[in-house]
Amino acid sequence: MVISDDLFRLVKSLSKTEKAYFKKYSKLHVLGEKNNYIRLFDFIADMDVYNESLIIKEFQGEKFIRQLSVAKNYLYGSILRALKAYRKTDKKREEAKELMDDITILIEKRLFRQAEKLLRKCRKISENYEVYSQLLQVLVAESKIAIAQRSYDEKTDKILDKNYKERNEILDTIKNAFEFDLLEYNITSLISRHSDSKDKNYLGRLKEIVSSDILSCEQNAVSLTARLKYNHIHATYHYATGEMEESYRYLSREIEILSEKRELLEDRLTDYFILLSNRLLISLELGKYKELEANIRHIRSELSRKEVKGNERLRFFIINNSYLIEMNYLNRIGRFSQTLEVNRQYREKLSPFGYKMIKADEFWLNSTLCHAYFGLGQLARSLEHLNYLLNDPEAEQKYSNILFARLFSLILHYEMGNIDLLEYLIKSTYRYILKRKKLYRFEILIFSFLKKLPDAVSERELKEKFLELKTMLKKQINEESVKDAMKYFDFISWLESKIESRGLAEVIAGKL
Repeated sequence: MVISDDLFRLVKSLSKTEKAYFKKYSKLHVLGEKNNYIRLFDFIADMDVYNESLIIKEFQGEKFIRQLSVAKNYLYGSILRALKAYRKTDKKREEAKELMDDITILIEKRLFRQAEKLLRKCRKISENYEVYSQLLQVLVAESKIAIAQRSYDEKTDKILDKNYKERNEILDTIKNAFEFDLLEYNITSLISRHSDSKDKNYLGRLKEIVSSDILSCEQNAVSLTARLKYNHIHATYHYATGEMEESYRYLSREIEILSEKRELLEDRLTDYFILLSNRLLISLELGKYKELEANIRHIRSELSRKEVKGNERLRFFIINNSYLIEMNYLNRIGRFSQTLEVNRQYREKLSPFGYKMIKADEFWLNSTLCHAYFGLGQLARSLEHLNYLLNDPEAEQKYSNILFARLFSLILHYEMGNIDLLEYLIKSTYRYILKRKKLYRFEILIFSFLKKLPDAVSERELKEKFLELKTMLKKQINEESVKDAMKYFDFISWLESKIESRGLAEVIAGKL
């Protein structure tokens, strides 16, 4: 028999606050004699790896352990019920659903005036929040009441005629939104499966999607929801094709649309903060540093929003993303010591949540700290963070800059004076790249440069080699692999620091 670890995975996914809430919830909803299920919950929560035999041994002699699968299923369901209660908010969308249940009961009881009163409230909520499926239910209920009260007279005909026309309009609005949904799915799916922007067929298929007639102008989007989709599709397309300014423009328009309507913003706070976070990333990539600083202040100011204060996951998301991006920004402008101070604040602010960082963020953080320590000349600390990244088997799949991290390790070992080790690392890195793909221009230039370094004996000869590589990189700065490398680490400023015998931070600061 296959042993399921679904309960274990659910328990391990809970935050500290969610675990505490489950226990409070359980006191009000007794789970069993002496609440053995709470003991089972705690025991599973303390496990690092699921082991059912340990559970059986721990609770040997207890009645519930005789049917462990039943106990597990009961506990699983209880956790989900507690989470529903924990996440239940005062969203109007939820209120509308409950109103429809009440309306159905009142219609069955033939209490039509009371039902109509609730229908007016439900209609207003459904219209404000663009819950068109709910609005259709409102119209169906209105037609039922009209028929039941008026017995098919002429006035009923007029009411129903208006009702059916409104239903058709809503169906057209739903169909319009669905067209945007489908286009959004198509472009997102295509990008996720074919991320190599150098593939001409891939770019052609992307172009084909955004050339759809309905995407020719925003006015083709009937509802506010569809307008959001329209701008999201264009922002995604331009990001995928490297047109960051256009992507930033459409992304900012999405944020503007959401901000225009309070009801929709309250209902889609998670989407809103994802958009704000994406805008931070693109403004960083574009070097819009004044806007970036303002945008960081803006997203953090949202922590005081009532709905955010009561949502632990949103608070975690805002803090995690804004601080990671801020640290990368500080590295880019050469304020390496500030990066370390912000990292201290970041750790302090995240500690109460008890969430484990996802791997992609762990890799990004370690890469950021690696570059900060490198900029400060603390090379051993820099290598410590780089090795954490390079030695993790998941980095290959979950860190997009793993190739540049390997190339950066060659620079780091050169700076540390590990010349004997460097020769071996150059060969192993070269073989690694060839196994994955062909060599692009940036890799060719780096390998050629490093191979020549041992021949340079005097300081003048070394500076000539640094100058030669800098010149070549500047000539090829618009080549895709070189542009991508510069986003990962400012190799040109590092070369200038070697040529001019100045600190890296000083060189970068001089360019701002």
